[in-house]
Amino acid sequence: MDFDQLKGFYYTAKLRSFTAAAKKLFLTQPAISLKIKALETAVGEKLLERVRRTIRLTPAGEILFRHAEEIVGKLDEIDRVVLDIKGLGKGRLAIGASDTTSIYFLPDLLKAFRTTHPNIELEIRSLFSAGVVEKVLDREVDLGVVTLPQAVKSLLVEPLFSQRLVCIASREHRFAEFSAVRLSELMQEPLVLLARESQTRQMLDASFARFSRKPRVALELSSFEIIKHYVAAGLGVSIIPEKAADPLIPGLCCIPLRRRMTVDVGVVYRRDRLLSHPATVFLNMAREHFQGGERGDGSCLVPVDVAGPVRN
Repeated sequence: MDFDQLKGFYYTAKLRSFTAAAKKLFLTQPAISLKIKALETAVGEKLLERVRRTIRLTPAGEILFRHAEEIVGKLDEIDRVVLDIKGLGKGRLAIGASDTTSIYFLPDLLKAFRTTHPNIELEIRSLFSAGVVEKVLDREVDLGVVTLPQAVKSLLVEPLFSQRLVCIASREHRFAEFSAVRLSELMQEPLVLLARESQTRQMLDASFARFSRKPRVALELSSFEIIKHYVAAGLGVSIIPEKAADPLIPGLCCIPLRRRMTVDVGVVYRRDRLLSHPATVFLNMAREHFQGGERGDGSCLVPVDVAGPVRN
């Protein structure tokens, strides 16, 4: 059995496309087909079959795919390690992060990273935290910057910082005159919140569950940037991270919460994966960037002890 054949089979099955697998491995589609055919000959079983326009694993293919996932993952890690040993200063760093993290926290950090490692190819995947965790587990990204907690046994979790939540409302709303807002007062208003799959939304739902009545959720949106515009238009009020409220768009005001609420943000990566040199450098820079808050906004960021990863 040839490792290149195994890679061709694995990525074709994973991506459910000969074309996508060929692009991933920098090969032609006929080359991928030949590798899979050669692997099927070596195994003595059909591994993939076409059903209409999709590709499906056969029973034998499903067994091989489960074992191939770990093997191919390790082979990809070895390729990265070899590049590090050669000291080529090249490579790829793929990071998954939420919209808020991507907009407000990563640009300065990645600018500093790019200055010291200009030849590293960067890829940023912007998703809700649950989606980022999935990409990390699938080895599609090296590191994920996510809202905590994340209790996945196969992941290492390293907290970076906490951030206060604040209320935002239209300047014409009664809250604009408040010095602080209680959760019970928010319950009386139409709320504009993130979708339910977001970690921040789940935390808010848990806080609202303490009350005898349900909150009035008027709108569920995909990002805090979109939420700000709807709140400014007077369609409701919201709770967002303080950093996301800065800068405020015209017609919007920010009010502290009477009861302090924070969200924790951290890095996650596979427990069984050897981090590449670019990923290790980025992780060290993130620790330095956020611990002590020298380059962060000290008014809304609270450094978290990052002496070592949290082992779930």
